[in-house]
Amino acid sequence: MSADQNTTSNASRCPKCGTDLPTGVTPDRCPRCLLQAGLGSGSAPNPDVTATSAPDAVPPAASRLPLPGEVFGHYRIVRFLGKGGMGASYEAEDLQSGRRLALKILTAALDSNETRRRFLREGRLAASINHPNSVYVFATEEIGDTPVIAMELMTGGTLQDRAAAKGPLPVGEAVDVAVQIIAGLEAAQAIGILHRDIKPSNCFVDRDGTVKVGDYGLSVSSVARWDSIVTAAGAFLGTPAFCSPEQVRGDELTARSDLYAVGVTLYYLLTGHMPFQGKSLPQLLAAVLERKPDSPTLHRPDLPAGVCRIVLRCLEKRPDERFASYAELRQALLPYASAAPTPATLGRRCVAGIVDRLVLGAAAFPLSWVVFGGWQAVLSRGREGQEPQWQDVQLGLLGLLLAVSYYGVCEGLWGASAGKALCGLRVADAARNAPGLLRAGLRALIFEGVPSLPGYLAMLWLLQHGETLFGPNGEVTMRLLPILALGYSAWLILALLFSSARRRNGFAGWHDLASGTRVIERAAYYARPALPEAEQSQTPAESAARIGPYQVLETLRQTDAEEMLLGYDPVLLRKVWIRKLPTGSPPVAPSLCELTRPGRLRWLTGRRSDTECWDAYEAPAGNAFLNVIAARQDWTRVRFWLLDLAGELRAATKDGTLPAVLTLDRLWITADGRAKLLDFVTPGVSCPATPDPAVDASADPAHARFLHQVAVAALEGQPVTVPQAQVANAAVPLPLHAREFLHALPDATSLELPIHQLQGLLGRRATVTRLHRLALVGGCSVMPLVFCAFAAFGLAMVVYFGASDSTLPELSHGLDLLAALPENRWDVALTTTIGRGGSEAKPAGPKTKVSVRKNAPVCAPEKKEHLTEALEVYIAGRFKSTITDPASRKGIWGQVLISPANWQLAEAALLKHPIVSTQELAAAAKEVNREFGLPDVPEAEASASGPTGDTSEDASLAKLRSLLPAVLVVTFGAFSVLTVAIPALLGALLFRGGALLHLLGLAVVRRDGSRASRWQVFCRAMVVWTPWVLLYIAGFQATRTLSPNWAAVLMLAVLMALVTASLLLPGRGLADRIARTWLVPK
Repeated sequence: MSADQNTTSNASRCPKCGTDLPTGVTPDRCPRCLLQAGLGSGSAPNPDVTATSAPDAVPPAASRLPLPGEVFGHYRIVRFLGKGGMGASYEAEDLQSGRRLALKILTAALDSNETRRRFLREGRLAASINHPNSVYVFATEEIGDTPVIAMELMTGGTLQDRAAAKGPLPVGEAVDVAVQIIAGLEAAQAIGILHRDIKPSNCFVDRDGTVKVGDYGLSVSSVARWDSIVTAAGAFLGTPAFCSPEQVRGDELTARSDLYAVGVTLYYLLTGHMPFQGKSLPQLLAAVLERKPDSPTLHRPDLPAGVCRIVLRCLEKRPDERFASYAELRQALLPYASAAPTPATLGRRCVAGIVDRLVLGAAAFPLSWVVFGGWQAVLSRGREGQEPQWQDVQLGLLGLLLAVSYYGVCEGLWGASAGKALCGLRVADAARNAPGLLRAGLRALIFEGVPSLPGYLAMLWLLQHGETLFGPNGEVTMRLLPILALGYSAWLILALLFSSARRRNGFAGWHDLASGTRVIERAAYYARPALPEAEQSQTPAESAARIGPYQVLETLRQTDAEEMLLGYDPVLLRKVWIRKLPTGSPPVAPSLCELTRPGRLRWLTGRRSDTECWDAYEAPAGNAFLNVIAARQDWTRVRFWLLDLAGELRAATKDGTLPAVLTLDRLWITADGRAKLLDFVTPGVSCPATPDPAVDASADPAHARFLHQVAVAALEGQPVTVPQAQVANAAVPLPLHAREFLHALPDATSLELPIHQLQGLLGRRATVTRLHRLALVGGCSVMPLVFCAFAAFGLAMVVYFGASDSTLPELSHGLDLLAALPENRWDVALTTTIGRGGSEAKPAGPKTKVSVRKNAPVCAPEKKEHLTEALEVYIAGRFKSTITDPASRKGIWGQVLISPANWQLAEAALLKHPIVSTQELAAAAKEVNREFGLPDVPEAEASASGPTGDTSEDASLAKLRSLLPAVLVVTFGAFSVLTVAIPALLGALLFRGGALLHLLGLAVVRRDGSRASRWQVFCRAMVVWTPWVLLYIAGFQATRTLSPNWAAVLMLAVLMALVTASLLLPGRGLADRIARTWLVPK
């Protein structure tokens, strides 16, 4: 073996124990060595136990854990709860406050300087997080040299307990749990904390079912992300089965490491199994580092495939292959949450269908190319005017196959076609998965095939019996009408497909019902808007006054009845509110001391004595409600506040903890946008509000009226009383669904219905953003741009073909007439239908029907022979150079305008009349001009015995080419007026808005929020489209001094500037500002 090979071999083995190292693991991170140092054992541990044993930590002889019933410091131990990686947890009673809490005590076996530091740091880190999905820490202290952490008691146990008792959770419940874990981790990440030990036993369940993240023993600040799972003392820290590969290796940690643990937790909750297992801990860590996890369906086949994909993506070995953020993972999970999905309305499905039709239309032209053998043949189909051919049937069937494949693949694999994805819709089966290829294909086949079936039948009938539809002179008979009706019945059948659509079945059509699918809105999550960050107070000086364990920072408010102080906890490094009361004031009621709901303020501690009378509360960052509403608040924020308060009032009614009074000055809005209900006037309010006699804090109807008062005050930006709120009813522009909710809120007799409605309103659009206004502009431009594209294509073809050979159209016309004479190829009567001015020629074919003017005289055979001779001389003499030029025949223009059979007629005429004199050509030209209206031969051309080229036509083509930009701009403007402006004006008068406004779910309202009248909506539409028309008039006037192209460019630039300026304006566009209207969601 070479030296290089020997080096490579040694590099893949641990130099200490000789074990083969997993890919990407350096020798100093050998799993076997780390485990031997940290555990001293190779046995496989419980996958949910945090391994933190340190062999060199000698437990103090006098140290032991307390027993139930004993008094430990100022705590009475009630019962043992469990043992974690760093300590034992007990339910205890605080003898000073009477509060029941969870007391975590550092295990004596781990009592070393390092573990003591980690334990106390856990308390400080957890205390810095104040979130409904994070366990709250009341205190951290040392009792007899034993560190303890006092935290809120979670009576529902842990997720590990729930899974052990009930087995795998239902999908919706497991997803709801994961979303709550994500919320708690997001709150930790917001202040720079990584948990590093997420697992079911560290996620606790409150009495109301809320899941909270706890046990921050291994958490680190974001500034110390390389903290190893192996300590200097040789202790292995973490839960191996839940550690990410980079955490095992000791690499840099990010939020994606905690995302990995969330994925393992979700895997366990769904299946009851771990994704990685091993007979020993080294084998387990090797599996974490190297092996791909089995799909959860291996243990539970009925799991939705989408959920499995999400879980497996969380478990990717490389962090960059996992979800990028908690928000992205939440968005992926929401479609599978327990909340029922929102059915897609028919309007949004219609918009999605239009987009999909445009996509399919773009693919139709290449398909026609394949069927007909080139796009020249495609274009010639429309020129030939032929009856249906088998190629048409093939094209129709291929188009059907294309549509079914498009919908089947896009909706079957990804849940949405291009149109549905753009409109925020998805197709799902009963388990909310993408329906799969078979279901989606069946759905598409019914949707596309059934409406088009009568058209195919009509086409097949025409192939067999088409000649019976015409009279003896070629006129159309009444027998064609049923066939046409059959062909156009697709629209009626399409409407019948949606005859089953009802709100109760999610607007499902027959194709949805047959395939077991539904079209639903993509799960929307609107983050709770936070308040602007306020300036932070300074930390206290050492000489600051103290009240109990707290240092006083400043006085917030002082009255005869109370004094509010801002204090500071030097142990947990957080601020508190201290409420000083007159001596002799009663203590806080025990029920209020136990409150842990996010809608109320947490009571921390208090003291009553002859010299002291105070209570300490948490001091959440934020501002008083009355200070916040100094500026108007939008519905995006207010709906969250209303839901917070409604939930708190409902819960307080049930357990008897309602505040004595309900006033606006007792509301606090936290920095993360949550509303809290206080039992006293909030700090920072200088003028407390007088209790409204109309509000009885003990009655449910009064609670609804109080919520309505809060909403009106926040939306209008000023304090109001209950009677004032009922009169005003938020006279500001609001979404129509919000106005409808607020209108009914004061009359609610219970809070159950408002809470249910608010939960649904959180997922609905609350504002019209610039993106929505841009979509409105884009929607108005779609149809004009499509027509403009067709016009551009047509003009380009005219310019291109005309530049190639300007004689081909006249030659094609003459050959069509020659082919229709019976003496040549077809025995059909011919009478002229072309006047002096000429008309569009209809080329002949084997089944060509030459249209005959009614009651036209029939030509005698001798006349036909004479006309045939004249046409042959005219064609051979005038178009000899064109017929003999191979480029003319093989060119695109020649293939499109002239069929191969007609080229053969031209060659036959040239062979029959190889030399045509000037006199013969002139005589023949006069004859065909008189009979058929064909152009006479100019003298110069006749003398040259051939066409010299029409310089006037070349000049016109050159002019058309030079004016192409101006022509396109004019075309765009004309179609904008015809297809958008006029329908919009009519829609404003008839329906208070055009079709696009209704399809996008927008409405027009006045300043006071009421619906705008039809006249106001019409005026708004006039404001939108009047500048458009005026710009075109000005553009035409500008052509007197500028070239048409420069005038068009200038007009387009001004138009784009107006549109851009309107989009950049905040809140609403230029037209709404002029018309004094607002666009709001419905």
